[in-house]
Amino acid sequence: MKLVAVQAEERERIPGDGGRVYAFEAAAGSAVAAVVVRDVSAAREALNWLRTGDAAGGILWLGGGANGAQGGELRRHVRSSDPRVNQLLDRLIGDVEVVESWSTGVDAALGEPDLVFVTREGDRFAADGWRVGIAGSGATGVALEEALQRAE
Repeated sequence: MKLVAVQAEERERIPGDGGRVYAFEAAAGSAVAAVVVRDVSAAREALNWLRTGDAAGGILWLGGGANGAQGGELRRHVRSSDPRVNQLLDRLIGDVEVVESWSTGVDAALGEPDLVFVTREGDRFAADGWRVGIAGSGATGVALEEALQRAE
């Protein structure tokens, strides 16, 4: 199985400016802990390996359809040299807005419930819930790391 993986340190390799690493992690949510693969075939293989190995994990595949939104403040600051990764970033964080504080995030989410708002500290406010602080990858990260090692 050929996986193109985004390891934990990969998020630092996606150039961003203005100290938005925590904002990116909050916006991307569980996708931060996912393995990124080249195509649907590799995604199916990875999912099969996870299921048959009784493991849990997330898979994202490059080229997953049309570009997403590109108007959010966070997306303007996070980019890649790979056009396929940029397309994925559009889908993941294309409409995410960065706000100054958690209280501003709450007010913004109440006023525009279809959007996602994050702070630079990693707080996240959206229709699917509000969270203060960064959520860790926990067991998912371990399972995905194991999948990568077996795939090599």
